[in-house]
Amino acid sequence: MTLSIKHLEDICLLNCSDSSKVCRYLRNDELDESKWYCQKLQPKIKSKIDLSLVSVRKGKRKSTLASGDNCSGYPLLKHVNQGYDQA
Repeated sequence: MTLSIKHLEDICLLNCSDSSKVCRYLRNDELDESKWYCQKLQPKIKSKIDLSLVSVRKGKRKSTLASGDNCSGYPLLKHVNQGYDQA
């Protein structure tokens, strides 16, 4: 897996109803929607997400894109469970 369920719930607030607190850098795996990654440590992807958020805010449209920045970054390791609760 990648980010543990406990890490997602406690830090990234995946299931939080307030989208302003949900990490905007979360993305799930293309092949397995139960796996989540924090894209913060991938500069090209992070900058695309940031630009997307800026353009939405400038247009003053209501966005479904989460705007929080609370997700601790971990390297993209698709087969290793990561998070604050992992050894």
